[in-house]
This record gives sequence, C-alpha cells and structure tokens, in this order.
Amino acid sequence: MADIDPDGPGDLTLEPVVVYCDMKSRNGTGVTVIGHDQEERKQVQGWEGAREYQANLAYNISFDHVVSIIDQSEYCEQYIKWECLAALIHNFNDNNKITTGWLNRTRGVADYFGGASPGSNGCACGVNHSCANPLFLCNCDSNDNVWRKDDGYLNYKDDLPVYAFVAGDTGGSDEKGYSMIGPLQCWGASSQA
Repeated sequence: MADIDPDGPGDLTLEPVVVYCDMKSRNGTGVTVIGHDQEERKQVQGWEGAREYQANLAYNISFDHVVSIIDQSEYCEQYIKWECLAALIHNFNDNNKITTGWLNRTRGVADYFGGASPGSNGCACGVNHSCANPLFLCNCDSNDNVWRKDDGYLNYKDDLPVYAFVAGDTGGSDEKGYSMIGPLQCWGASSQA
C-alpha cells in the first residue's frame, strides 16, 4: 500500500490517497491496482430490455481520483467478461443495438467489448477471427443454447475506468449470463502528465 497524489504536488484539487502498488507482475514496474465492488462473478437474469440491468462500480477510491490516476499513467487496462447462455451482446433485430456491455467514464455506452478497440463494435474473437459463428464479431451474438464467453482487456484510456456493467436479453427462463470486471491497473508516467 502506498500514498500517492494523483494530480501532482502543485495541484491541490485532489487529496493524496492510499492505493495498492503491485511490484511483481510486471518485472518490478510499479502497477497501481484500484479495486471495486463488482470484481466477483455475478449472475444476471430477469432483465430483457437492452441495458435494462445496470451495476455501477464503486471503486476503493473516489471516481475523480481514479480518472486522475488514469490520465497520469502511460498504460491502463481493465478486464471484462460476459459468460452467456442465449444472452446476446448486440441485437441485430434492432439496428445492432448494444444489449449487453459497459459504460465508459462519461457514462456513455461503449461500442466495443474486451479485447477489441473503440469503433469496432466487436469483441476479442472478432479481432482475431475466432468467434463461434464467423458471421458475428462476438461469441455471445450466436444467441444459441450453448454457454459462450466474450472477454478481454479494455485499454483505451479515454474510456476508462468502467463506470458500469449493463446487460439485457436475460428475461427468458433459458437466458442468463455472468458478468465480471477486474480491477483497474495502471503503470508508467504519461507524457501528457
């Protein structure tokens, strides 16, 4: 655990805060790890409408502190996972509307999932061409009665941290999913800092 001043010693906007620094996982490079209350695998069922279910993340430090740490860091990442049983990510019957996904730091609906990039409207399997159905950019969009999974790291700093996980298409008795979002991890000093 360490005290850090995320907005720097010359700026008195944010008070110093205590965070966990992982000094082992990146060969001695200090990684600031910021936890939250949605890190455990959580069942989602009974929410049919697009993004009807919303689980806001409560971070261990204030949201303003989290954003400042991201802005001061060179790299940040956050893991996200959706395990699905007939619970899709995109609704192709409604203009490809995002049914399950996440809200970015400005509370906007992100147009990509873990392992993909902004604007891709896809998931990691869409990037590496390994989706269960090659016609789709996410495994869960197969929308069949097989347990599937979409997961990966989000690393576009301007969207981080994850503000909330949102889901839908879990209203039927045969539709459900499990969400999980990892802690935010940041390292290195930003050249903009």
